[in-house]
Amino acid sequence: MIKQLKVDYPMIAVIAQNSGAMEFYWRESDRSYTGYVAEVWFKQLPSEFAYLWSQAIGESILVRKVSEMNSYCVSIPCNVPDGSLKMRSKNKKVRLVIEGEQELINSYYPALS
Repeated sequence: MIKQLKVDYPMIAVIAQNSGAMEFYWRESDRSYTGYVAEVWFKQLPSEFAYLWSQAIGESILVRKVSEMNSYCVSIPCNVPDGSLKMRSKNKKVRLVIEGEQELINSYYPALS
């Protein structure tokens, strides 16, 4: 059995932003093994992004096309950490404003800095 990696939402947010995502937020999920998913939206099919996250967490990643918006949504199981994260809520979506974003980028992916 493959152990499922629990990834913190801030890490997904930073990688999504650097991967050209149009929008990203987290939400509660009844189907996710963590209880939350990061929803990451792209204009084009994000095959590589979804594949890499699938390999990283050891779980299939849901990618769906939303015809009305002419975009694709990737749902990634995640943890929503407690602490000093500033969040804004709109229409049941919670957007994270990451403080010290560059520190997160450096700690998770030094090659991006």
